[in-house]
Amino acid sequence: MQHFVTVPRFLMTELSHDCIIIQFPLNMAVLGNFYSLKAVIRCIGHHFTVAINSGTSWLYYDDLCATVKEFCDFQELLRAFRNGWFFAI
Repeated sequence: MQHFVTVPRFLMTELSHDCIIIQFPLNMAVLGNFYSLKAVIRCIGHHFTVAINSGTSWLYYDDLCATVKEFCDFQELLRAFRNGWFFAI
């Protein structure tokens, strides 16, 4: 009997802010499958926010703020929010 493993379409990764300050890859290959970072969910003090890759910038949504923050690249987003946990999608 053969066993087959189906590679997920989405790869969820939880990272401490200590891990991603250095460099988090926007694209990666895992077991011959190619993944691109599309969004990150941030948890700080049991409050969740989300940043979404629009293709040209990163849009940061926080339901406690009246405006959406825009960042030109992912590293700029990480510099602005150095603490908390990120869940990569």
